[in-house]
Amino acid sequence: MSRVGFIGVGTMGFPMACNIISKGNDLKFYDPYVHKENKSKLENLGAQYSTSIKDLLDNSEFVITMLPNGNIVKDVCMGEDGLLKQDKKDYIHIDMSTILPADSIMINKKFESHNIKMFDAPVARLVSNAIDGTLLILVGGDKDNFEQIKSLLETMGSDVVYCGNSGSGSKMKIINNYMSIVSNI
Repeated sequence: MSRVGFIGVGTMGFPMACNIISKGNDLKFYDPYVHKENKSKLENLGAQYSTSIKDLLDNSEFVITMLPNGNIVKDVCMGEDGLLKQDKKDYIHIDMSTILPADSIMINKKFESHNIKMFDAPVARLVSNAIDGTLLILVGGDKDNFEQIKSLLETMGSDVVYCGNSGSGSKMKIINNYMSIVSNI
């Protein structure tokens, strides 16, 4: 059982968080824009709502971010009250947002400078796949530490693929999106 802090329980993040908790993990979540219905459903599953990033970090082994864009990810990670501004440093950060590879690499370097392991692990497929836990998860980061996060990622995805060093998951997500668009055309 893992202790997970989850930031961003919107369209994709909400079902992903539900899968984490339904597979027997402890979950705390933070999202100042959370829909009341999503908040209630997660709490009914046993998740705990955090009122701040600092509170979310307390007792978390893993922190997952699933946010709409790179600017929001950067703010949550490096902003005034962000992850890196907190005293707690003994966790692994997994960013599952779809952001630019350059942003993933830059954010990873900031985490490394604080001795915090970070992975970029954007997801592919549809909301229905997030609901049933069959997402494709493309992972970039230190291969030696990949096994530490793989079982957690498998609570949300049926296909977890290690793609290479920092930024590789984000790069592969762009390729995946491009191929999907070409196939649809």
